[in-house]
Amino acid sequence: MTYYVSRLRSDKLFLISVLLLVVFINIDLYVLIVQKSNYSAMLSTFLTGNSLGHYAQMLVLWIAPVYVLLGPASWYSNDCKCGNDKVLITRYGKKKYLQSNLLMTFISSAVTMILLLTSNLVSAMILFSQNKLTPFGSNPAEFMEYGIDDLTLQLNHQVVTNIVYIVVFSFIYGLLNVLFLSMSFIFIKKSITFFGAMAVWFLCTTGDYAITLAFQPFTEYSMEFQGYIVGAFFILVSCICGCLYLYKVKSDEL
Repeated sequence: MTYYVSRLRSDKLFLISVLLLVVFINIDLYVLIVQKSNYSAMLSTFLTGNSLGHYAQMLVLWIAPVYVLLGPASWYSNDCKCGNDKVLITRYGKKKYLQSNLLMTFISSAVTMILLLTSNLVSAMILFSQNKLTPFGSNPAEFMEYGIDDLTLQLNHQVVTNIVYIVVFSFIYGLLNVLFLSMSFIFIKKSITFFGAMAVWFLCTTGDYAITLAFQPFTEYSMEFQGYIVGAFFILVSCICGCLYLYKVKSDEL
């Protein structure tokens, strides 16, 4: 654990990726201020996507693998380039080395995203504390006429809803990092790994069941439908990562 924490702190590319995410996630608040939005604080967070154009969301969600490339998911490739992987495998064993990379990559990326989105939530609460407007009016009971029970439930518990979606998105972002890392077990070259991860991500973010539909709270999509999408993404990534991990464990590189 100490090794990974110190490596995160000293990794300049990781720090650059975090800085970019901080800027793009929170620039959405600036856009809402410029647009003189009157949405309530809980409907002004990054994940709610209520700014016109959704430019900040596109800069983060559509090219998410770019930030992954700059983070701990690329460490295995870096270790292979300098021969550090052989040293660590000899010392700890291949299984433990690979498992530690997978676990710590998921934890570090997911926790980082939770912290970034939580800070965005707090900033929205401060900047838009006086705003009351919701997309369909200020009274959550008005939503009943649309027959969207989940939306009514979310509007009655806006803080909890935001927190739940922050955790969900951070979980998915962590899985994307694990996917990238698993691909690097086979394709050491970063450009090939990035292309593979980007291809999977593109497939998962298009169509009627796009994973992006599960990120945004306070929408017409039911939570059951969003949960189905997240579950399908989890199964897909788990299968890919599991196969790549088993292949790597059985291969004899040393």
